[in-house]
Amino acid sequence: MLAHLFINHMLDPEVAKQNFSAIGYQPPQNSITADSLVAEEFIPENLRTAIVKPEYFDAGYRLLELDRDQRRRLAQRLAGVQRRRVVISGGGPGNRSTIAGGPPHAAQRRSRLWAALAAPGIFWLCAFFIFPLYVVLCIVFGQVDPLFRTPVPVWNPLQWDPTQFTYVLTHIVGA
Repeated sequence: MLAHLFINHMLDPEVAKQNFSAIGYQPPQNSITADSLVAEEFIPENLRTAIVKPEYFDAGYRLLELDRDQRRRLAQRLAGVQRRRVVISGGGPGNRSTIAGGPPHAAQRRSRLWAALAAPGIFWLCAFFIFPLYVVLCIVFGQVDPLFRTPVPVWNPLQWDPTQFTYVLTHIVGA
């Protein structure tokens, strides 16, 4: 019920205009037209063509429509950057053009590049997460000094003692 009221509030034409002025995205309102926005001096005259009209949705209007030749040239440039096989559909069966990718050793070079770029991240992950987690587990599954009642970490996981862990867990969760 509250969600419906919220949506109704957001779709109110005045609230939608306030939203439009705050975030810059046109709300889906039939009452908001380019003429009304220019007449109210909400937007300048030169932005009249930037307002989305309801008939654009019916026709699938795009701001930048590329013809087949432009799509082919764009795909060639992208293939040069991405070094992979690109298939462009040209409109009819059997009317396809392909662009071959780069040399086969390029994939090996790319995988080494990503491994080299990931190495610092893996190092910091280990330094700031995995090693401290191991230290915490060594303390949790370690022992308690009988004289001072302080934790004594046990670094060998084969010698871990779950007694203190189960003691704390049973007191938190219950028996």
